Amino acid sequence: MNDPRNWVGLLGKFGYERALSDYIASYPHRLEDGLLPHPNRRIRELVFKDKSRLDVLLIDRTGQPVIVECKQHAPSIDSIRQLRHYMKRLEKETLQEARGILVHGGSRKLSTDIISEAKKSPLVEIVCYALDVKFVPSLTREPGEQSA
Repeated sequence: MNDPRNWVGLLGKFGYERALSDYIASYPHRLEDGLLPHPNRRIRELVFKDKSRLDVLLIDRTGQPVIVECKQHAPSIDSIRQLRHYMKRLEKETLQEARGILVHGGSRKLSTDIISEAKKSPLVEIVCYALDVKFVPSLTREPGEQSA
């Protein structure tokens, strides 16, 4: 019970990772002030020679590429290594060193092994997202009014 990997979601399947990466690609400044979509559309949707594909490629205010990897659940050592793999592939293929940001939906409190792995070179920044959906009526009936 203490291990989140054993938890089972009660909600139906929703493409959180895909929706999150689409959101970040559309509104990168919400992740970090000054982030912009990568100017080269061909690179922005990059599939590497090994057939792996990054989630989102942005550029920061200094012009440095930023690879964002989105995870629905808590970050793992494997997800950090996956992001580092993308960072190394991008540098190899474009000769540009990239920053890496891992966005996850798990707990904000990270285990020491995850923190230690993220601090290794190259550094991986870890950011937790919160999903908040609110529904409000868009049209209300007056008291005594019948529905059509």
